[in-house]
Amino acid sequence: PYQKPHPPLWLAGSSEGSMKLAAAKDITPLTSSMMGMEGVASQFGSYVRARNDLGKSVEDLQMSLQCMTHCAPTMEEALNQLPYIRWQIRAQKALTERRVVNGKTQAEPYEGEMAQDIFLDRTYLGDPESLINKFKRANDIGITNISLWMDWGGIKHENLMGSIKLFGEEVLPVLKDLNPPESSVANAIASAEVEGTFTVTGDRLSADGG
Repeated sequence: PYQKPHPPLWLAGSSEGSMKLAAAKDITPLTSSMMGMEGVASQFGSYVRARNDLGKSVEDLQMSLQCMTHCAPTMEEALNQLPYIRWQIRAQKALTERRVVNGKTQAEPYEGEMAQDIFLDRTYLGDPESLINKFKRANDIGITNISLWMDWGGIKHENLMGSIKLFGEEVLPVLKDLNPPESSVANAIASAEVEGTFTVTGDRLSADGG
């Protein structure tokens, strides 16, 4: 249906400037879980402070988070999909550096690659209970919307469809009515500013930019 002045908009960004632009234009920010929850909290803080400085309401705010996600019956089954996510991240890195040979992306380990424990913390691979806990953690800092990135790196179709089905049956019903605690806004205002610009994979690009 027609929506005036326009349908709801999301602005994908990872810098202080992006958060300020979203605040100024009344657009919902979309960031990445690959920033880590501390980084995401800082970005939410930048958005809240920018709205506050502009004299805009900081009540009932929306903040979106994109997460590389796989839901499986057991943690072991979920972690079996880890190589596919690793490939996706490495492929993106290779593409930004134009490392393509004979039409094939050279998705290889690279210097400075995220350590395994940090990588697992910032991706959402797990059984329903573990995913519910991780998404609740995101909600606690102000996240209200989730964009699930579930089709990546050559994952088998049956595993992808199983993940979508299980998530819809066991995770989504628990999360759908969650709202951030009132303390999330106060915590956001007190948080540190975002420093630098990052890719969706969590790699730092520069100290300024959008």
